[in-house]
Amino acid sequence: MKTIGFFSVLLLLAASTNHVKSQFSQCVSGEICKPFKDCDELVKLTQKGRLTPQETNYLRSKQCNSINRVAYVCCKNGQGSSASKFPKPPICGAAFADRIVGGEATDIDEFPWIAQIQYRKPGDKIGSHCGGSLINDRYVLTAAHCDRKVPKSWKLFQVRLGDWDTRTNPDCRNDINGMVCNDPYVEVPVAQIIVHEHYNPDAKNQPNDIALLRLQNSIRYTDFIKPICLPEPSLRTIDWTGHNLEVAGFGKTEYENSSPLKLKVGVDAYSADDCQRVYSNQLTISNQQICAGGESGKDSCNGDSGGPLMKYATYPNAQAPYYMLVGVVSFGPRNCGTKDVPGVYTKVSEYMDWISNNVQ
Repeated sequence: MKTIGFFSVLLLLAASTNHVKSQFSQCVSGEICKPFKDCDELVKLTQKGRLTPQETNYLRSKQCNSINRVAYVCCKNGQGSSASKFPKPPICGAAFADRIVGGEATDIDEFPWIAQIQYRKPGDKIGSHCGGSLINDRYVLTAAHCDRKVPKSWKLFQVRLGDWDTRTNPDCRNDINGMVCNDPYVEVPVAQIIVHEHYNPDAKNQPNDIALLRLQNSIRYTDFIKPICLPEPSLRTIDWTGHNLEVAGFGKTEYENSSPLKLKVGVDAYSADDCQRVYSNQLTISNQQICAGGESGKDSCNGDSGGPLMKYATYPNAQAPYYMLVGVVSFGPRNCGTKDVPGVYTKVSEYMDWISNNVQ
């Protein structure tokens, strides 16, 4: 790459960041708003050297946003480097304001990546029995057992995104400034279910309990539907022992009822050795798993299988804190929220190559 041309363009677009949002371009069908550096089509335009006035105006016309002085451009959907398969902060991991034992209700725009996985059941009934996490505009990450260990008469067929209260659509709540409402939820058919090739539903310790759901069409990000960040290479060796992590979803409460509201709960991560000691008489915990919970009344339960284990922090080289996906809910004690028995999660950092290789 000719760096002079590239950085000249960055300065050119940065000069445009004083524009009000209404002056930015609206991306047309087949385009997506992404950081300039991740759009191969436009980056290549800078590689030949000095830009003509027409090319300069064309680049300016493609700018669709500016976030923290980072220029975003309308790029043809599907274009980008291999590193840009997954969004970067602040597009992902945004922080805004019942398998969740001991959980508290979330705010209406919290955890906008939470997906409810829906099944068509006998009698043409529809039920949500697993969770997942939106990781880009086309894929949801979940647990393999959400496809392989459900009754054979159930068909996983769609995901719901952007919901907060399952009793209403759209959802509203009272705020100090009045009534605040979200957008109606979105239900998207699942085009392909990609289960880890080495997952064995009969294995007691459930290794490789991870799967991807490819959606039938791309998702438009909103304030209530956004992806969570995946671990960058430099963050994949973090030892989470002792860290307070978060779980969120619509699962069972401590009263064994499914919650109509999206809930959240904080859980502390166990060391691998401590977790193995708890489960020593039953199964082996692998390096591809992480344990968290074990506090009485606080855990993740059946309804949130496949849901996210997350950490909100200011990571190295980040301008602001964001949520990163640490684990996928796999299994835990029979009685949710059992003291000193943590839940077990598939460790996402150990599967980043698999995830990247299976995302088109």
